[in-house]
Amino acid sequence: MSNNFEISTNQVRKVKRISFFLFPLIFLFILIMIFNPFTTIPAGHVGVVSLFGKIENEAKAQAEAIEIKGAALRKNPEILKLRAIERWDGVVPRVNLGGNAIPLINLNDLSKKLK
Repeated sequence: MSNNFEISTNQVRKVKRISFFLFPLIFLFILIMIFNPFTTIPAGHVGVVSLFGKIENEAKAQAEAIEIKGAALRKNPEILKLRAIERWDGVVPRVNLGGNAIPLINLNDLSKKLK
């Protein structure tokens, strides 16, 4: 039992015409799916950066914000002391210095408080 399939030249031409248009369209579709310029990245995930550079712009904005905060802190160093006071829970720290440790005490601060 042998199955002989005969394919006519018209059928071959038809397949060639269809594949001439179909394969490039499939290839183009795959490229668009891979390199989608509107790719979104879920919050908290590191993913493929979109072509518009969303992550790069966000990083530049954060760097600029850090620079502005640093300049403000250099102009007003007392803000750091204020923040430390605001965070203090009212409990005096207990320190276990161990065997031969020597505590460092700023005597200038003590003399100012005594005056």
